[in-house]
Amino acid sequence: MNKNFDAKTLILVLENGIDNKGNPVYTRKSIKNIREEASVEDIYNVGQALAKLFKNPIVNICVDEDYILIAS
Repeated sequence: MNKNFDAKTLILVLENGIDNKGNPVYTRKSIKNIREEASVEDIYNVGQALAKLFKNPIVNICVDEDYILIAS
Protein backbone atom coordinates (compact mmCIF):
# COMPACT_ATOMS: atom_id res chain seq x y z
CA MET A 1 0.00 0.00 0.00
CA ASN A 2 1.33 3.43 -0.97
CA LYS A 3 0.03 6.90 -0.27
CA ASN A 4 0.28 10.02 -2.40
CA PHE A 5 -0.21 13.50 -1.00
CA ASP A 6 -3.44 15.13 -2.16
CA ALA A 7 -4.13 18.25 -0.06
CA LYS A 8 -3.31 20.13 3.15
CA THR A 9 -5.77 22.46 4.91
CA LEU A 10 -5.31 24.92 7.78
CA ILE A 11 -8.34 24.88 10.08
CA LEU A 12 -9.03 27.60 12.64
CA VAL A 13 -11.52 26.70 15.37
CA LEU A 14 -13.16 29.80 16.86
CA GLU A 15 -15.38 30.12 19.90
CA ASN A 16 -18.64 31.57 18.62
CA GLY A 17 -20.76 32.10 21.72
CA ILE A 18 -22.67 29.84 24.08
CA ASP A 19 -25.72 27.66 23.45
CA ASN A 20 -28.87 27.67 25.62
CA LYS A 21 -27.32 25.04 27.94
CA GLY A 22 -24.23 27.13 28.60
CA ASN A 23 -21.92 25.08 26.37
CA PRO A 24 -19.51 26.84 24.02
CA VAL A 25 -20.35 26.89 20.30
CA TYR A 26 -17.50 26.60 17.81
CA THR A 27 -17.07 27.71 14.21
CA ARG A 28 -14.43 26.36 11.82
CA LYS A 29 -12.69 28.41 9.15
CA SER A 30 -10.65 26.49 6.56
CA ILE A 31 -7.84 27.65 4.33
CA LYS A 32 -7.13 25.16 1.58
CA ASN A 33 -4.25 24.59 -0.82
CA ILE A 34 -1.47 24.73 1.75
CA ARG A 35 1.77 23.53 0.16
CA GLU A 36 2.82 20.00 1.07
CA GLU A 37 6.26 21.17 2.25
CA ALA A 38 4.85 23.81 4.65
CA SER A 39 6.13 23.01 8.14
CA VAL A 40 3.89 22.64 11.17
CA GLU A 41 5.57 25.70 12.70
CA ASP A 42 4.86 27.81 9.61
CA ILE A 43 1.23 26.71 9.53
CA TYR A 44 0.84 27.50 13.23
CA ASN A 45 2.41 30.95 12.77
CA VAL A 46 0.02 31.72 9.91
CA GLY A 47 -2.89 30.61 12.13
CA GLN A 48 -1.68 32.90 14.92
CA ALA A 49 -1.39 35.83 12.50
CA LEU A 50 -4.88 35.18 11.11
CA ALA A 51 -6.32 34.96 14.63
CA LYS A 52 -5.82 38.72 14.96
CA LEU A 53 -8.33 39.26 12.13
CA PHE A 54 -11.24 37.60 13.99
CA LYS A 55 -13.18 39.16 16.83
CA ASN A 56 -13.87 35.74 18.40
CA PRO A 57 -11.00 33.89 20.11
CA ILE A 58 -9.21 31.04 18.34
CA VAL A 59 -9.56 27.83 20.37
CA ASN A 60 -7.46 25.53 18.16
CA ILE A 61 -5.24 25.73 15.11
CA CYS A 62 -5.43 22.45 13.19
CA VAL A 63 -3.99 21.02 10.01
CA ASP A 64 -5.67 18.36 7.89
CA GLU A 65 -3.58 16.31 5.48
CA ASP A 66 -5.25 14.18 2.82
CA TYR A 67 -3.60 11.31 1.02
CA ILE A 68 -4.75 9.02 -1.76
CA LEU A 69 -4.14 5.37 -0.96
CA ILE A 70 -2.89 3.22 -3.81
CA ALA A 71 -2.70 -0.56 -3.73
CA SER A 72 0.77 -1.82 -4.60
